[in-house]
Amino acid sequence: MSMESLSDRGPKRPERKGAETSTYRLESGAPTVELIWTHAAARESNERVPGRAVVLLSGWGNTRLASMEDLPQAFADNSHSETYTLIPRTQERGEKGAGENVNLLYEEARAVAQFIKDKGIKDVTLAGHSMGADRAVDVAAILQDDPDVKVNGLVLMGPIGLHEKDPIDLAKTFVAHTGGVPSFIAPDVPRISKDVKDSSAEDAPYIRGLAKNEAARKSPVEQTAAEIASVGTWDGILSQIAEVGRSWGPGVSFWRRLKSDITDMAARNPRMETVNVPIVLIAGSNDPVADHEKIMPAEEEQKMRKEMGEEPGQRKDLAAREQYLQKNLFKSSPYVRMIVPEKMGNHLVQIFRPEAVAKTSLYLLDRYKRRAKEGAA
Repeated sequence: MSMESLSDRGPKRPERKGAETSTYRLESGAPTVELIWTHAAARESNERVPGRAVVLLSGWGNTRLASMEDLPQAFADNSHSETYTLIPRTQERGEKGAGENVNLLYEEARAVAQFIKDKGIKDVTLAGHSMGADRAVDVAAILQDDPDVKVNGLVLMGPIGLHEKDPIDLAKTFVAHTGGVPSFIAPDVPRISKDVKDSSAEDAPYIRGLAKNEAARKSPVEQTAAEIASVGTWDGILSQIAEVGRSWGPGVSFWRRLKSDITDMAARNPRMETVNVPIVLIAGSNDPVADHEKIMPAEEEQKMRKEMGEEPGQRKDLAAREQYLQKNLFKSSPYVRMIVPEKMGNHLVQIFRPEAVAKTSLYLLDRYKRRAKEGAA
């Protein structure tokens, strides 16, 4: 099932409510984790399933959630449940020594797992973008054997943590790709701004239900793809400015926190090998942050497709990717589907195509669930 074939048009989203905060210190001596969260419920209230929810973990540098309004609603509507969008912040992250002996990403994942239990969620789908995908893997590893919570599946969007990166290279690539900074910082990195411009120029289909350019506006309030890209960029910039103010104090702790963040993001997550739930992975064709070539090498994919006896008119790309990923990354997962979007295949595909991302990923998880039941019958 192709993400490109799905429409991103849908009913108007409800007015966004303000964020709330929950704070956790799981035991004496552990870091204090603050969870900023928002809530979205399926608009067809008679279809909601009690105890079911999607928990969405945002990426690095997004503490304002301005660019994360449509995706939670799309997940809620398509899962007939509700979505909690969470931003974990470790209060001691910037203190001297805090990141040296404690895996802060994992501590934040523990807090998210406790939040899920506190909310009485019994059937959860975990979704994460970028750094949030790394956290989602940890949350799945924590909850998958919990008798009180069923992990329905993992949705990893533009995930990091699947292979080791150089921290400095990762930071440069992220800033260049998402912020459109001067080319001398990372000259070979594809930029989201160019991706948006090219899609508009080639008269691409509507992106997330937005006008593809100024001339295509149907109302004064309708946004263009370029405008939503700007919202995403400024969301990240203003989030970091806010973090500077929050962390500023004796010893200028912001820079220690930033170093800890980047180091965490660049490391390979060992818990992905233990995750035993179904997984949908989305990595854009032009996303240098979650580089699909390093996750699933094209040469290996072609080799496996040939070994599987692929013939003209057939496509065994999903099967080949699953076989490779189960062998090398997600060794305990019964089901792995990797989708590589071509149009808008950048690191922020989920804010341009929220309905397609939610609908496709939930459809694949539901199809696996149905087939597993049929096989057990």
